[in-house]
Amino acid sequence: MVIGTEIELPVADGVLSGVDFGGHGAGVLLVHGSGHNAAAWGDVASRLVSGCHPIAIDLRGHGQTRLDSTGPEQYWRDIGGVVTALGWDRPVLVGHSTGGYAVTAATASGLVEPAALCVVDGVVLDDRNGSLAEHAAVRTTEAADRLRAMFRYGWETDDDQMRAHVERCVREAGEDWLNAGARRELVEEVTRRSFLRRGDLWVRRPAIEEIMTVTAVEPDAEVLPSVEVYDRLTCPTTIVLAEDGFHASRRDEVRAVADAAPGRRLIEISSNHNVPMTRPADLAAIILDLVRDRLRHRSGTSIDPTPPLQGVAVAVREISVADKSAGPYGITAGPDGALWLTFTHSGRIARLTLDGELNEYPLESSGCRPAVITPGPDGALWFTRSQDHRIGRITADGETESFPVPTPGSGPFGITAGPDGAMWFTEMNTDRIGRITRTGEITEFVLPCTGAYPSAITAGPDGALWFTLNQANAIGRITVHGDIVIHPLPTPGAAPVGITSDGAALWFVEIAAGRIGRISVDGAIEEFPLPDRTARPHAIVAASTGDCWFTEWGANSIGHITGSGEITEYSLPSPSSEPHGITLGPDGALWAALETGGVARIEP
Repeated sequence: MVIGTEIELPVADGVLSGVDFGGHGAGVLLVHGSGHNAAAWGDVASRLVSGCHPIAIDLRGHGQTRLDSTGPEQYWRDIGGVVTALGWDRPVLVGHSTGGYAVTAATASGLVEPAALCVVDGVVLDDRNGSLAEHAAVRTTEAADRLRAMFRYGWETDDDQMRAHVERCVREAGEDWLNAGARRELVEEVTRRSFLRRGDLWVRRPAIEEIMTVTAVEPDAEVLPSVEVYDRLTCPTTIVLAEDGFHASRRDEVRAVADAAPGRRLIEISSNHNVPMTRPADLAAIILDLVRDRLRHRSGTSIDPTPPLQGVAVAVREISVADKSAGPYGITAGPDGALWLTFTHSGRIARLTLDGELNEYPLESSGCRPAVITPGPDGALWFTRSQDHRIGRITADGETESFPVPTPGSGPFGITAGPDGAMWFTEMNTDRIGRITRTGEITEFVLPCTGAYPSAITAGPDGALWFTLNQANAIGRITVHGDIVIHPLPTPGAAPVGITSDGAALWFVEIAAGRIGRISVDGAIEEFPLPDRTARPHAIVAASTGDCWFTEWGANSIGHITGSGEITEYSLPSPSSEPHGITLGPDGALWAALETGGVARIEP
């Protein structure tokens, strides 16, 4: 079953079905290729929810959308209606195969003004005449018969035969030219969703009639699936080319499209045509880079704090938000475009807008010590209360509630949104990882070690949760089903604390060893020593793949590390400001919480 919420989105003459995968931040619309449906994006979306808000749709004639096309342009014109219905401003549009042309055409026609396009093995390379000839060839009886034989498009069948077909597709996935390398459960989800119930029968979508309709391109159409369509694009565009995909033999032509205008790039990926299902981690990393680029190019803040430091490659500013008795500690960007902080000493949650407006929300216990705060898939902020052993939740309007952790004295600290729609947290004092649903139902998973002091936690690019074990000197991994693996660190006594995902690997800080570490999803660990080994790195956040920022509590600095391990440090203006939490802000800058009463804004 697809993890997400089934939704319906209005278009001109009805509704499209889709899946809202949750998450927070920038909207990302995922559009599938011919014969697929929204479920094909499941493994990509699970890796996106920590950094954006992905929604996938079933195009006309596909999946669970009951509308069929009556003209060749409806399927891509619907994208304009979908974006309007979602109320999204400049989303990132991602399309695979036919979906790649759909998002391109919707942009070229002016229906949508996206922040960026990502076209995944879905470029159109022929000129107008060549495209018309190619589409005419698809509409022959022979071509229709081939599609029926290969994919069973339009097949009507009963329950037993449908289930048998799904089971066969899953069983043969490893040898299938499109599905080889895809997770078998995902193949099952996509195949099941491709059948729509009509009366007593199941119908395999799309029908041949749908293919015939959308390929009946009008010769004088203003926007046509030909290479000239790219002349109409002005937004940043990333083209993902599968090395064994449909366009591999025309690589030079794809390169020419990418090189034809500034703001375009070509990324080649080792995959067959079915990139979203066979290489979801790599594709998610590419999409997250686009989301972060979107943030960087948004308008800046109007906060007027201390002037920036001079003579450094970045601008560092400090803004006073409280006195030292409040203790700003955790910080995150909320789905409302503001920053949210925990005031750990005064038992409050604070909301800071980019124009400097601060609101504080007292919790029912001033001594509850709120620690880490992060957005949830429900549009609220979730935080840990390490002193009274509860998980807190606050809406954008400031309404709060909390839930007790079942194990007494648990000391919850780190918290993150999981790929399963729940929140996951660490229990420092009781060697457990916790999971909490929106309604407050908590499940606890006991670690295979004692005295480990689990600290920070984050969603990984592999669909699992990764966490630091401060006193066990290790990095842990837990699946959404509760399977746990522990990876010991090479350096003794490193005491890892903060951890983040850059979409490809996990990065963490070693507070006692003065190092930054990186661990791949298969457990390979690298460590990079800091120039000042007594810097006491505490929290870390990824701005993009191989681009991480971290706080140095002992050195009163903000650090930056590249994918190759190059480290740069930037001193904070005020001495001994005690930087702790750090986040990528809604304005594309880095923001750090300073326990002495301020926040720092770092603009690369």
